[in-house]
Amino acid sequence: MFWLVAMCHAYTRHMLHRKLLLQYATMYKMRMSTLCVTQPKVLVLSCGSTGRAIAQVMKQNGHHVTIATTKPKRVSSLNQICDNVVVIPQIETKEDEELTDCLVSSNYLVMADTIKIFSPHTYVRTAKRVKTIIEKHAWGGSVGLISSENAYGNPRRGEELRESGMIYSSLMNRTQWKLNTNIMALQIRHAENMILSSTPKSFVFRTAGIWDENKFFNVASFTAKKEFNEGVGNSWMTLTTTNMISHAVMKAFQKDAKGIYNLANFPPMRRKDFLRSLHCIYGMENTKWTDKELDMDIMFSTDPDPFLPSSQRSNSRLRCEKVQKILE
Repeated sequence: MFWLVAMCHAYTRHMLHRKLLLQYATMYKMRMSTLCVTQPKVLVLSCGSTGRAIAQVMKQNGHHVTIATTKPKRVSSLNQICDNVVVIPQIETKEDEELTDCLVSSNYLVMADTIKIFSPHTYVRTAKRVKTIIEKHAWGGSVGLISSENAYGNPRRGEELRESGMIYSSLMNRTQWKLNTNIMALQIRHAENMILSSTPKSFVFRTAGIWDENKFFNVASFTAKKEFNEGVGNSWMTLTTTNMISHAVMKAFQKDAKGIYNLANFPPMRRKDFLRSLHCIYGMENTKWTDKELDMDIMFSTDPDPFLPSSQRSNSRLRCEKVQKILE
């Protein structure tokens, strides 16, 4: 009788354990299926260094990443850093099915195409293409646009540029270069406004010159080999790294950022201090300067003409306090 009771007790305990194990297994399956369904989807419009960096960071943080490219030859290399690659036509079709299918199934869109100095109209065309799809399908996702400091036109020497900075009127220009610069600024701002007006959940990062690891090394090598660099190195060095952009985009989506933000090294460094640090990092000999002060090394211009040659535009500085609230 005692053994019968013991066996019944053991059987009951076994069945309870089995039931609990089945419950845990069911809960685990439900959790995994939920994670698969709710995995945020990101569409990246770019196959350059900036787009690749953003795609890698988003994927590392658990997002399903699709890269849309107009260059079929890059598909194999892009497949190594994302979950899916889609080739879209360079010119939009009537329905624009390829881009539409990718966009409406995504939670986030990152527009990271490089702005071409002599063909900014292509940048505007892409923005218009995206805006049309968003409005037609009432897409409710978030958009991040990687823009450029060129949206400010051609600023004064050493000027601090804030997000509310004004474009200099092209009517004041006296050369074709100055005219092109301001036309480009107007077109970039037009693209920014189209994206910002297409959905309330959109933001723009205005970057300085974009640098990746290869550019840092190449600049360090080139300047270290020169016997002398012209000037005294007092001009401002304002730049944005691909790593900086990718992490800022991630934070901006997490915090539902809206509006325009400057994104660059802040505070900026003098060119001589920047190169000294760069040579130190790579173990190279520090650069020497001619000690002959050039126009581009003057912090503020006394010239009544507010426009400068292209070589002097890098002397402006982006104020980046606003974006710091996102990066905290």
